Amino acid sequence: MSYFDLFGIPSQFKIEPNLLKKRLQELNKEYQPDFYRDAYETLQNEDATIEYILSQKGLLPAGEKYLLDAAFLTKLLDLDETLWALLGAEPDAEKLTALENETREIIKNSRHDVEIILDSDQEGISSEKELLQVKDYYYRKKYLERILDKIAALRNIAARR
Repeated sequence: MSYFDLFGIPSQFKIEPNLLKKRLQELNKEYQPDFYRDAYETLQNEDATIEYILSQKGLLPAGEKYLLDAAFLTKLLDLDETLWALLGAEPDAEKLTALENETREIIKNSRHDVEIILDSDQEGISSEKELLQVKDYYYRKKYLERILDKIAALRNIAARR
């Protein structure tokens, strides 16, 4: 039984948070409290929901070595090189902010490319081609979030000095 079936909601990327919370409360009253917590936490997080749906559709096999397009990989390498250049004795706060803003802008633009799919997807409506676009966005965002995590870590290290 899928998480969507458990909650009695259609399989889709966008889930109404209030409906999800209401269904969790109903299930907790009917069954053991927090029994459905994992499903709830997955479905209330957009990235986890994307991962779950793609996995359910067989489009996100475990351990897959997904290859992003060359232009994106080149941009990713440029961002990473810029980050490594900032690992000097005292990271430049302005350059870190600029790198963070650039990375967030790429995430925003990547999401924009699949927004209509994410907003309108319902069980059986999205084509495999559209779901593969969502998959590409999912991996792009994962890589870009790693850069954002490195920036945050670098800021924390600089703050302790």
